Amino acid sequence: MFFFPADVKYFANVPLTTKLGLKGIIIKQIGTHGLMKWKFSDKIKAHDIVCLSLFKRVFPVWKYF
Repeated sequence: MFFFPADVKYFANVPLTTKLGLKGIIIKQIGTHGLMKWKFSDKIKAHDIVCLSLFKRVFPVWKYF
């Protein structure tokens, strides 16, 4: 999922979801090549897809003159 270990540290607080509805988090990084340990609410099946939501909703700042 990641190539650098710094990326794992940066995205550690972002929640993970799967297509089948499981919720999870990144626990810690392993090694120096971007590998990590995950913890999910249940066991992941072989055909399940892990998703990391990178969307952040930002509201514009309105300035009234």
